[in-house]
Amino acid sequence: MNVTTGVHVHVGVPCGWSAQTLARLITIVSYIEKGLYAITGTKSRERGTYCGGVRKYGNDKDAKPVLDRNRYHALNLTNLANGRSQTVEFRVFSGSVSAVKVVGWIQVCLGLVERATSAKRSPTWTPKPLRGGWKKAGKGQSEAERLMGYLAWGAGYARIHGGTQYGWISDLIPQDQIKSEFRRLAAKYDAQN
Repeated sequence: MNVTTGVHVHVGVPCGWSAQTLARLITIVSYIEKGLYAITGTKSRERGTYCGGVRKYGNDKDAKPVLDRNRYHALNLTNLANGRSQTVEFRVFSGSVSAVKVVGWIQVCLGLVERATSAKRSPTWTPKPLRGGWKKAGKGQSEAERLMGYLAWGAGYARIHGGTQYGWISDLIPQDQIKSEFRRLAAKYDAQN
């Protein structure tokens, strides 16, 4: 791998994943989609043809059939449909050799799947405008905060979720370092035209 390739993260799907869980994952990705693009630090992934957004399909019912047939989305479901490896693939991330970025991106993907499997309900398809502490200087920075908040990455967020920080499996790289890098990348994303 080098900095010109995209990072694709595959997460294994537990046996017996329900259609509701899959619909919830699609809706979750739609809800935090802009934050996923923002933490890459570039708008080229969002604007390119190899990892289009899911939000453009209107809702999870409209998105699922398209996502089952075409792997070139931020969330690729074709491995579920073709019976090969039973994974969902997150294609949104830019190329990198940075351990901080890659470990952070993996933990984000694990957290999104964890939220989909453990949640009792889905967020809204299209998020409401941000206010308060999540609203930052730029759209990407605000959406990166929404993403980290949705995963409960922070003491205040974790308290709301009973101490759970979704997807956080290791402090091999400290969480504050990854969050700081995501904020830097989101600012870089916002600075692009």
